Amino acid sequence: MDGFVIIWQYWAILALLFVVVEVFTISFAFLSFAFGAIGAAIASGIGMSFEMQLLVFSVLTVLSFVFVRPLALRMTQKSEVELKTNVHAMVGRRGVVEDDFTELGGRVLIDGDNWKAVSEDGSLLKKGDVVEILEINSIIITVKKV
Repeated sequence: MDGFVIIWQYWAILALLFVVVEVFTISFAFLSFAFGAIGAAIASGIGMSFEMQLLVFSVLTVLSFVFVRPLALRMTQKSEVELKTNVHAMVGRRGVVEDDFTELGGRVLIDGDNWKAVSEDGSLLKKGDVVEILEINSIIITVKKV
Protein backbone atom coordinates (compact mmCIF):
# COMPACT_ATOMS: atom_id res chain seq x y z
CA MET A 1 0.00 0.00 0.00
CA ASP A 2 2.78 2.45 0.85
CA GLY A 3 4.56 1.71 -2.45
CA PHE A 4 1.87 3.16 -4.71
CA VAL A 5 1.24 6.15 -2.40
CA ILE A 6 4.83 7.23 -2.95
CA ILE A 7 4.50 6.59 -6.68
CA TRP A 8 1.43 8.87 -7.08
CA GLN A 9 3.32 11.54 -5.16
CA TYR A 10 6.19 11.30 -7.64
CA TRP A 11 3.75 11.69 -10.50
CA ALA A 12 2.19 14.73 -8.78
CA ILE A 13 5.62 16.30 -8.23
CA LEU A 14 6.51 15.61 -11.86
CA ALA A 15 3.24 17.24 -13.00
CA LEU A 16 4.01 20.29 -10.84
CA LEU A 17 7.51 20.53 -12.33
CA PHE A 18 6.04 20.38 -15.85
CA VAL A 19 3.65 23.21 -14.98
CA VAL A 20 6.50 25.33 -13.58
CA VAL A 21 8.60 24.77 -16.71
CA GLU A 22 5.54 25.64 -18.85
CA VAL A 23 5.19 28.97 -17.09
CA PHE A 24 8.64 29.91 -18.35
CA THR A 25 8.37 28.47 -21.88
CA ILE A 26 4.74 29.19 -22.88
CA SER A 27 4.88 26.48 -25.56
CA PHE A 28 2.08 24.34 -24.09
CA ALA A 29 4.29 21.28 -24.65
CA PHE A 30 5.16 20.81 -21.00
CA LEU A 31 1.54 21.38 -20.06
CA SER A 32 0.67 18.33 -22.16
CA PHE A 33 3.16 16.29 -20.15
CA ALA A 34 1.63 17.68 -16.96
CA PHE A 35 -1.82 16.40 -18.02
CA GLY A 36 -0.28 12.97 -18.58
CA ALA A 37 1.46 13.02 -15.20
CA ILE A 38 -1.77 14.01 -13.43
CA GLY A 39 -3.56 11.09 -15.11
CA ALA A 40 -0.76 8.74 -14.08
CA ALA A 41 -0.95 10.03 -10.50
CA ILE A 42 -4.67 9.26 -10.44
CA ALA A 43 -3.99 5.82 -11.93
CA SER A 44 -1.39 5.20 -9.25
CA GLY A 45 -3.73 6.46 -6.55
CA ILE A 46 -6.42 3.93 -7.48
CA GLY A 47 -3.88 1.09 -7.42
CA MET A 48 -3.01 0.48 -11.08
CA SER A 49 0.31 -1.17 -11.90
CA PHE A 50 3.30 0.91 -12.89
CA GLU A 51 2.98 -0.30 -16.49
CA MET A 52 -0.64 0.92 -16.60
CA GLN A 53 0.46 4.23 -15.07
CA LEU A 54 2.99 4.65 -17.89
CA LEU A 55 0.29 3.78 -20.42
CA VAL A 56 -2.11 6.36 -18.93
CA PHE A 57 0.70 8.93 -18.90
CA SER A 58 1.53 8.23 -22.55
CA VAL A 59 -2.05 8.22 -23.81
CA LEU A 60 -3.07 11.41 -21.97
CA THR A 61 0.09 13.19 -23.08
CA VAL A 62 -0.48 12.29 -26.73
CA LEU A 63 -4.18 13.24 -26.54
CA SER A 64 -3.24 16.53 -24.95
CA PHE A 65 -0.70 17.23 -27.69
CA VAL A 66 -3.30 16.45 -30.35
CA PHE A 67 -6.33 18.24 -28.89
CA VAL A 68 -5.43 20.65 -26.06
CA ARG A 69 -2.16 22.15 -27.31
CA PRO A 70 -3.46 23.36 -30.71
CA LEU A 71 -6.49 24.92 -29.04
CA ALA A 72 -4.33 26.66 -26.43
CA LEU A 73 -1.93 27.95 -29.10
CA ARG A 74 -4.80 29.28 -31.21
CA MET A 75 -6.27 31.11 -28.24
CA THR A 76 -2.99 32.81 -27.33
CA GLN A 77 -1.59 33.70 -30.74
CA LYS A 78 -1.99 37.17 -32.16
CA SER A 79 -4.58 37.83 -34.77
CA GLU A 80 -3.52 37.99 -38.41
CA VAL A 81 -5.22 41.38 -38.70
CA GLU A 82 -2.62 44.12 -38.73
CA LEU A 83 -3.38 47.00 -36.40
CA LYS A 84 -2.87 50.32 -38.16
CA THR A 85 -1.45 53.16 -36.12
CA ASN A 86 -0.41 56.79 -36.49
CA VAL A 87 -0.95 58.29 -39.96
CA HIS A 88 -1.72 54.87 -41.49
CA ALA A 89 -4.83 54.71 -39.31
CA MET A 90 -6.13 57.83 -41.06
CA VAL A 91 -6.79 56.08 -44.38
CA GLY A 92 -10.55 55.71 -44.75
CA ARG A 93 -11.35 58.48 -42.28
CA ARG A 94 -13.21 61.63 -43.21
CA GLY A 95 -12.36 65.30 -43.07
CA VAL A 96 -13.71 68.69 -44.16
CA VAL A 97 -12.20 70.89 -46.87
CA GLU A 98 -10.80 73.97 -45.11
CA ASP A 99 -9.93 76.06 -48.19
CA ASP A 100 -11.10 75.77 -51.79
CA PHE A 101 -8.86 73.49 -53.83
CA THR A 102 -6.80 74.80 -56.76
CA GLU A 103 -4.95 72.80 -59.38
CA LEU A 104 -2.21 72.28 -56.77
CA GLY A 105 -4.60 71.05 -54.06
CA GLY A 106 -5.90 72.55 -50.87
CA ARG A 107 -6.22 72.09 -47.11
CA VAL A 108 -8.35 69.53 -45.24
CA LEU A 109 -9.23 69.57 -41.53
CA ILE A 110 -9.14 66.14 -39.87
CA ASP A 111 -9.80 65.95 -36.12
CA GLY A 112 -8.45 69.46 -35.64
CA ASP A 113 -5.33 68.89 -37.73
CA ASN A 114 -4.89 70.82 -40.97
CA TRP A 115 -3.40 68.74 -43.80
CA LYS A 116 -2.22 69.59 -47.31
CA ALA A 117 -4.36 67.55 -49.66
CA VAL A 118 -4.87 66.76 -53.32
CA SER A 119 -7.99 65.26 -54.83
CA GLU A 120 -7.90 61.80 -56.33
CA ASP A 121 -9.14 62.87 -59.74
CA GLY A 122 -7.85 66.46 -59.76
CA SER A 123 -11.31 67.92 -59.09
CA LEU A 124 -11.57 71.33 -57.44
CA LEU A 125 -13.22 70.80 -54.08
CA LYS A 126 -15.02 73.61 -52.24
CA LYS A 127 -14.75 74.74 -48.63
CA GLY A 128 -17.02 72.61 -46.45
CA ASP A 129 -17.00 69.52 -48.70
CA VAL A 130 -16.68 66.25 -46.79
CA VAL A 131 -13.85 64.07 -48.08
CA GLU A 132 -12.48 60.61 -47.42
CA ILE A 133 -8.75 59.97 -47.09
CA LEU A 134 -7.51 57.47 -49.68
CA GLU A 135 -3.76 57.65 -49.30
CA ILE A 136 -0.99 59.39 -47.40
CA ASN A 137 2.25 60.33 -49.16
CA SER A 138 4.66 61.94 -46.73
CA ILE A 139 2.76 65.04 -45.53
CA ILE A 140 0.26 65.21 -48.39
CA ILE A 141 -2.99 63.26 -48.31
CA THR A 142 -5.04 62.14 -51.29
CA VAL A 143 -8.79 62.54 -50.84
CA LYS A 144 -12.05 62.01 -52.67
CA LYS A 145 -15.37 63.78 -52.17
CA VAL A 146 -17.93 61.77 -50.22
